[in-house]
Amino acid sequence: MAEDLPSWWTWQVVVSHHASRRMAQRMCPEWMLRSMLQSPSGVQSDAAPGRFLIEALNHGRLWHIIVEPEYGERVMIVVTLYPVDIS
Repeated sequence: MAEDLPSWWTWQVVVSHHASRRMAQRMCPEWMLRSMLQSPSGVQSDAAPGRFLIEALNHGRLWHIIVEPEYGERVMIVVTLYPVDIS
């Protein structure tokens, strides 16, 4: 997967205020987010223009992490994240 990652993948990660609140609600500390970003299972365009959906596993559970690269600042902003219920 590493060879398929976009150029902005190595930029500094910035967690938005919204994502920070969601992380607290979902009991996902920042170290866990960063761990999921180290080994994504997929990256694709999101429904919102300029944003991307990252798929990652955490303890066997699929999570979606929505990010928005800020090209001028060269940072990857985490917009939100959530576990995916696979029923």
